[in-house]
Amino acid sequence: MRFIAGLVLAIAGMLSSIPLAADQGTYPKTEEELNAAYDALHWQDTAGSYKLPASHAVIELTLGQALLLGTDAERYSWLANGVEFPDTEAVLTDANAKTLVYYEWRSEGYVNDSDWEDVDGDGLLKDYSNSTDAANEGRTKMGLSPCMW
Repeated sequence: MRFIAGLVLAIAGMLSSIPLAADQGTYPKTEEELNAAYDALHWQDTAGSYKLPASHAVIELTLGQALLLGTDAERYSWLANGVEFPDTEAVLTDANAKTLVYYEWRSEGYVNDSDWEDVDGDGLLKDYSNSTDAANEGRTKMGLSPCMW
């Protein structure tokens, strides 16, 4: 139960802090515009080490993987989800694009889980539901279908 409560808390916090399309411009109106926006992204597909600027993490890209960094990663997240994730440092995928890994940097620091017994599970789920509703309003305004997170 602690794991589920923690996961829901993390997602609710993430969703409640998401600004809606503030810096990305107008969301593409047609499938052609969306495909053109995806095509304009600069994928890294050469095997090697790639350092992330905020977290200073290093991603070892192997053959068959592709990586978006910085603003391209943020743009991909926005195009794919309809909401911004401004802390996105990188997006990693495999050759078949069946797996996506998002790398984000948050400067919150260490979080101790010794107080999980005090977590209000019902309140946490309600916050999560409200955050999802708010994010879906933004998605709907851009012509996207709502997520069922």
